[in-house]
Amino acid sequence: VFTLHDLTHRLYPQTQTTLNQLYLTLMIGRFLHAASAIIAVSESTRRDAIHFYDLDPVKIRAIPLGVHARFRPAGSSEILAIRKTYRLPELFLLYVGTIEPRKNLNVILEAIQGYDSLRLVVAGKQGWLAQEFYRRIKDYGLQERVTLLGTIPEEDLPALYSAARAFVFPSLYEGFGLPPLEAMACGAPVICSNTSSLPEVVDDAGILIPPT
Repeated sequence: VFTLHDLTHRLYPQTQTTLNQLYLTLMIGRFLHAASAIIAVSESTRRDAIHFYDLDPVKIRAIPLGVHARFRPAGSSEILAIRKTYRLPELFLLYVGTIEPRKNLNVILEAIQGYDSLRLVVAGKQGWLAQEFYRRIKDYGLQERVTLLGTIPEEDLPALYSAARAFVFPSLYEGFGLPPLEAMACGAPVICSNTSSLPEVVDDAGILIPPT
């Protein structure tokens, strides 16, 4: 049984490194056709796999991801503690995930330029091809308004989600998109892309926007 998380290498090859793109292009089709059964993490990913690899629809089933029980609205004391630990601004938008081109974070930087009261907090590691994001922070003069936390412990995430004014996720493409689901479980308002699997994840419980 093979689990397929996304098809970024087919749909957005420009957002990956050359080596990763080459490996996935060569191997994913082989894995899918060799498998007795395939789990796709969303209906969107299932449809894409059938389209690109001419798979028998009976062979591939969509089984969506779920969130850990720790993801729930945090209490006021937990939120106060997380604000103190990470020196969070009073009013901030939150992004959780890897910093890489597919996540389309530059669009958030462009959006907050016109709102002096807004801050952006980014929790996640640096991925590939992230240099453009850091350059734009400087070019837009947002050094004092963007807080980069890096990777934080999983147990801190529920309070971080709960402290945010809104969670923003403008990805160009997601095979599933777990962070918006985590954010909703914690009671955070969600703004995310209306593309790929994200409408399945968020449905009518968030604001869906064109990622561009």
